[in-house]
Amino acid sequence: MKMDYLVYITIPSVQKLISASRKTVDLWAGSFLVSALMKDLLNLIRSQYNVVDIILPHEDLLSSRSDIADIPNISFLIISLEESESDSFIKSVEDNFKNILEKKLLSFKEIIKDEDALKLAQKQIQNSLNLFVALKKRSGDYKSDRASVIKYMATLKGFKSRKNDYIEGFKVFDLSSHTNVFSYPDYKEFLFAVDTLNPEIVRGAYRCYICGDRIILGADEYDFTAKRFWERLEQDTKLDLEGEKLCGFCFGKRLLKEKEFPEREKAPSVSDVAMKAVKKRIKEIGKTQEILSIFEKHKDKFSSQIARALNRKELDLLDGEWLMPVTWENERDYESAFDKKISNEERRLLAKETARSLTEFYKNHALKPTYHYAVLIMDGDSMGKKISLLDTSETQKELSKVLSQFSKAVKDIVKSYNGYLVYSGGDDVLALAPLDTAISCAYKIQNTFQETTKGFYERYIKPVRDEASYKFTMSAG
Repeated sequence: MKMDYLVYITIPSVQKLISASRKTVDLWAGSFLVSALMKDLLNLIRSQYNVVDIILPHEDLLSSRSDIADIPNISFLIISLEESESDSFIKSVEDNFKNILEKKLLSFKEIIKDEDALKLAQKQIQNSLNLFVALKKRSGDYKSDRASVIKYMATLKGFKSRKNDYIEGFKVFDLSSHTNVFSYPDYKEFLFAVDTLNPEIVRGAYRCYICGDRIILGADEYDFTAKRFWERLEQDTKLDLEGEKLCGFCFGKRLLKEKEFPEREKAPSVSDVAMKAVKKRIKEIGKTQEILSIFEKHKDKFSSQIARALNRKELDLLDGEWLMPVTWENERDYESAFDKKISNEERRLLAKETARSLTEFYKNHALKPTYHYAVLIMDGDSMGKKISLLDTSETQKELSKVLSQFSKAVKDIVKSYNGYLVYSGGDDVLALAPLDTAISCAYKIQNTFQETTKGFYERYIKPVRDEASYKFTMSAG
């Protein structure tokens, strides 16, 4: 006999995933990945099961091809299942999640020639993210059902732990085929046993430069740092990894933009975000060519990225980092600005000349380079308290629609203030912005949130709780 279930799905630990970023493209990819995984998973569930209703996120967002994270890492839906199907449903959702995750992140399998590295990458990706699924038979009281399934989810997170079926090393050590090794209860004894069977497994390969949790790809017992592997990979693929060596998960995340949105504008560096206002002012006073000429004198000595901006005479293509005099005072900072063929001594002389010319330029035109930028984090206040007042799934679905309208508006707001939007899902926002526009941008987002939710408050919240603390407000940091 078929029954309706309230289903709660979440991908936890999103903050850790986002914070493990060295570049703005990693920051974008971490949040976009979770949103894209949830969308693909919900669409697959819709195609395989009798989904009665999707409460959160709003269904309109599931068909949108947004290039930012625009849905949260949780979802609520109502599904009709045979009672005997509940366990197989959870297993199916978990398996589909792993398949989607691998499909999105193992995009580099064609360029990895080392079979051991590829196997390790696959295992790292499969075990990188958790997914939790909780079900509750519907009783007819949505508020009660929702509270129960949330409580059950908290229990699941507390007791369910991921079971790795492998040991990370230079090669994947599959525990299913070496179960005899675990007859040793003492860990030191176990390590000795493994070392006897496969000594290359337990030696100290370097950790990923981004997450620090997983072993870098391509290391072996002769090359702990995987120098040969990554040099060959950069040479074969023309990727510019700037000396970084990554695990399979972080490497797949780094390539996510080119796989999903090759047409999307390049994620700006934090230096570029900081210098947005300065660049804008340089163009306004008609001094673009003058500042570009500082670099044009030695165009053949600079990297392809700088040369491309000079050839096209576009200031926006020149990263803000290279317009800061302080960059040219430290060899580690300016090393990648030059062609690899020129000598260290020539680099030092050119760096000194560039720093001096930039300083004179800013002094002559009463301009000042900006070395700082703002990270803007915003979310709705006490959203759980407001949602707890909603009696029906239809009402919560209406709130999902309102929040989706807000999310769509945020992208244009951030752009209008020269910022870079990382994510806007539900009532959460993360953006980078120049110092001179960050606070104005935050106020505009806050006002838009209040305007978008005002009608919902008047209709559904105010009749139940006409109190200031139940109005839709937003906090920012």
